[in-house]
Amino acid sequence: MELVKIKGQTYYIPGPTNVGVYSFRNGFCALIDSGADNGAGKKVIEVLEQHNLKVKYILHTHNHPDHCGADHYIRSVHTGTLICASPLSKIFLENTQLQPFSIYGSAPLRDLNGKMLKGKDLKIDFELSMPITDCGGKKFSILALPGHSLDQVGIVTPDGVAFVGDALFSPEIIEKYTFPFCVSVEEQLKSLDRLGEEVFAGYVLGHSQQVWERAEELIELNRENLIKHLNLIKEFLFEPLSREDLVEKIIQYHALDIPDLEQYFITLASTGAFISYLYNKGEIKCEILEGKLYFYS
Repeated sequence: MELVKIKGQTYYIPGPTNVGVYSFRNGFCALIDSGADNGAGKKVIEVLEQHNLKVKYILHTHNHPDHCGADHYIRSVHTGTLICASPLSKIFLENTQLQPFSIYGSAPLRDLNGKMLKGKDLKIDFELSMPITDCGGKKFSILALPGHSLDQVGIVTPDGVAFVGDALFSPEIIEKYTFPFCVSVEEQLKSLDRLGEEVFAGYVLGHSQQVWERAEELIELNRENLIKHLNLIKEFLFEPLSREDLVEKIIQYHALDIPDLEQYFITLASTGAFISYLYNKGEIKCEILEGKLYFYS
C-alpha cells in the first residue's frame, strides 16, 4: 500500500477498499473509510507512519463492514481518534446486529453473522451533518447518496475531491459482479442524478483501481446497469415468479458465484429492491396464490 496524492492535502491509499486521507498541517489526518478488517487497518497505519501522520478523524461514507472494519484497530493504535458517520449509519454502526437483521427480515440465521454483514459495534463520536461538516477547522461537504445503503453519503474534501463510497461502481466491478447491490433502486437513480449535477476535482470510488477525473461516463454506466436489470426482471416476470424464483433466475442468468448464505441473502435483498421499484411504479403486479406470493408483468 502507498499514499497517493490527488490534489492539495487530499490523498488516498489504494486497496480492496480505497481509504481517503486528508492531511492537516499539524501532523494529523482525517481518513475517509478505513478498510475491511484489522489487517487492512494495520497496513493503513504503516503507510501513515511513513509520512509521520496520525489519525484524528475517520469519516464514513456508509456502514458496510468492508468500509469500516478497520476502525477498531486504527483507534487502538491512535487513541483519541474520532469516528463520524451519517445519522442512520451511526445507528447501524453502533448496533451492528441490525445489518444481518435487516437483510434477513428477522432474527438472522447464524451464518449471516459473518464479517461480510456484521462487524463489531462502534462508538460514533459525532454525526456528519449536511451540507457541511467541520473537522479540524476544515470544512468537508457532505452529499446525500443513498441507494446502495440507507444513508450513504459522499464526502468532499476542502480540495474539492469527492469520495463517493459505493454510489458509483467501476467498469471492472460491474463486469465482475454484474448484479448491483442496492436497498433502493429509486434512491440510487436519484443519487446518480445528484452526482451529475456537480463537478468535482476528482472522484474516488470505494472499489476502483484509479481516481476518476470526470464522472459522466461512470454515472451513465451505472445508470445503464440498473435499467438493464429492471428490464431483465420485467422479462423474467412474463411468467409469475416468487422472489426466490426470481433470485434463482438472476443467479443462473449471470452464472453468479454464490458460495454461502451471506451472498445469497445479499442477492435476495437486492432483488427485493428491484421488485419494489417496479411494483411501486406500477410496472409489475403481485398476487398470493395458494399461500405463495407471485410477481408478474
